[in-house]
Amino acid sequence: MANPYSMGLRERVVGAVLTGGMSARAAAVRFGVSESSAIK
Repeated sequence: MANPYSMGLRERVVGAVLTGGMSARAAAVRFGVSESSAIK
């Protein structure tokens, strides 16, 4: 079973979307997470 993403990584992805003007899919690529994780 995979480990959950760290809270810091989650905050960076959300911050990139909300304040950075980045799409969730672009943030997923930038931070190396799945698109579904970034969208959720």
